Amino acid sequence: MSKQDNVIKLLLIEDSVEEAEQLISMLRNGGIAVRPARAANAAELETQVAKHTPDLILANLAARTLKLAEVAATANRTGKDIAIIAVATNVNEDTIVGAFQDGARALALRHRAEHVQAVVRREFESLNMRRSVRRLETSLRETERRCDALLDSSRDPIAYVHEGMHVRANKAYLEIFGFEDFEEIQGMSILDMIAPDDADDFKSLLRRLSKGEKPPQKLNLKAQRGDGTTFDATMEFAEASYEGEPCQQIIFRQQTVSVELDVRPRSRLSATTPMTSASMPPCPFQSATRLPVASSFGNNSSARRALIRTRRGGSGWPFSAQTGLSRSLKPLPRSSGSPMDWR
Repeated sequence: MSKQDNVIKLLLIEDSVEEAEQLISMLRNGGIAVRPARAANAAELETQVAKHTPDLILANLAARTLKLAEVAATANRTGKDIAIIAVATNVNEDTIVGAFQDGARALALRHRAEHVQAVVRREFESLNMRRSVRRLETSLRETERRCDALLDSSRDPIAYVHEGMHVRANKAYLEIFGFEDFEEIQGMSILDMIAPDDADDFKSLLRRLSKGEKPPQKLNLKAQRGDGTTFDATMEFAEASYEGEPCQQIIFRQQTVSVELDVRPRSRLSATTPMTSASMPPCPFQSATRLPVASSFGNNSSARRALIRTRRGGSGWPFSAQTGLSRSLKPLPRSSGSPMDWR
C-alpha cells in the first residue's frame, strides 16, 4: 500500500468545530494520518459523500442536526463502501444495539483515545481488505472470460466433467460428437460418449476417480457420437476446477491413419538419381562401328589411331542412325600436308 493510500479520508458528523478538532487530534497523536472534513447538516453531508467519498465516517450519537440513521441512509445511496463508526460518551446496552441497528459498523468510546484509535485502524484495514477482494474478483472474472474465449477457440475437443457429468465443453467437442449447443449435453454422463464395448472399463475408471485416484494420462478407446457412429479416440486427462469445484479436464483426440503417397512420376528420373550405363537410353550404334575413312590415310599410323571405335550408350550421342554422322558434325578444313582427306 502506498503512502497516499495510508491516509484516511475522514468525515466527521459533529455539531461544533471544537468537537471535531478534538477527535482529529486524538487520531493524529496515535500516528494515524487523516484528511478530515466536517458535515453539520444534510446538505453538507450530501456534498461530502457524493464528491469526496470518505473512507470512514465518525458520527457523534449526540449530534442534534444529523442522526446516525440519516447518515447511514445517505452513505448507502451512493452505492460505495463507506464504513460508519458511531462515537459515544455514555454507553449502555440500548446505545450499542441502537447504533448497530441504525447502520454503524463499530462503536468507539469518545473519552478513550486508545479505543478510538484501535477502532479506526481496524475498520480502515477491513475497508482496504474488502476493496482488495473486489479488485481480485474483477481480475478473476476477466481471467475467466479470457479462458472461456481461449477454450472456445481451441481446435482440441475439450470437456470438463464433474462426477461423471458434463459441466463445460467447447465448440470442437460439440462438433466431433455431432451436437450444436452445450445445452444438449449439459448434465449428460460422459459414459454416453463411450462405445458400448469400452463402457464397462470406463465406468470402472470413473469409480476410481471418484475415490481420489489419479487419472491416467492417456486412454485409448472407441468414442460414440450422438448418431450412434463410433470412432477411435485417445482421451487425455488433467485435474482442474470449475466454479470452485474439482473436476476432470478431458481432451478427445480422434485417431487417424496417415498414408504417405509417393507422388513422384515414374516415367522420369529423379534429379538425384545418378546417371549410369544401365539407366541411359540405348545407342543406335550398340555394336562396334568404324567411321568411314578416306583411302588417303594410307599407312599413316597416327591417322589410323584417330579411328573412333563406338561402343557407347547415353543421351547426346553424336551419330544418327540414318547417316552414321551427326548433322551437326562438320568436316575439318583441308590443309596442306594433312594426311586426312575427307571426301
